[in-house]
Amino acid sequence: MGELQDDMPVRQLPSLQLVVLDFCAPEEAKWKALLHACENNRVVEVEQLLQKPLDPNRRGPSPQPEWPMFSAAALGYLEVVRMLLEAGAEKNAATQDGETALMAAARDGHLEVVQVLLEAGADKNAATQDGTTALTAAARGGHLEVVRMLLEAGAEKNAATQDGETALMAAARDGHLEVVQVLLKAGADKNAATQDEETACPWSLPSIMCCGSAGFSLRCGCYRVRFPTLLHV
Repeated sequence: MGELQDDMPVRQLPSLQLVVLDFCAPEEAKWKALLHACENNRVVEVEQLLQKPLDPNRRGPSPQPEWPMFSAAALGYLEVVRMLLEAGAEKNAATQDGETALMAAARDGHLEVVQVLLEAGADKNAATQDGTTALTAAARGGHLEVVRMLLEAGAEKNAATQDGETALMAAARDGHLEVVQVLLKAGADKNAATQDEETACPWSLPSIMCCGSAGFSLRCGCYRVRFPTLLHV
């Protein structure tokens, strides 16, 4: 193919061939790079991309949209979470099921991320579609310090799921003894019941049995082991 000259007559123009290539818009590519950097805790890269600037609240396609804040919080990447908050990331954005970044961090026991999100004003009592809150998620996972932090922040201790399960019930059911102790000391209702009329005392096996001032016992099958000094309510 010959070179095009500015003064070349139209009739002498060489034939042109149009080639159509798959194209990813620059902003889309940058957003994907930001999400990938957040998911892999690449702090320097995250900082550089946010200076473009990029929208930290943009989400991936349905049905399971992803966005930088949720991914970083769920993975416990503290510095990335801080950067995203400074860039204007929405702290209470939720998945289709209603799970927020705070719930994800609490669920997986990322204490420092929970603290940063609470300090930024994240809703401590937000709930998923089934009623699970950050406190219930933390209690279910046995994350003692996260439970303490949420209680100190004023999280509703008796919030219940659609089935009526509270944080105390979740902790009791899964055998998280110290979490049960903290919740009871905070005033969690040990007599609250699920729709099936189950309470934290007693629970299905294995379970923690709350027994007032006598302490509690761990029941498994036909055996019951008492712990009279660990818990007093």
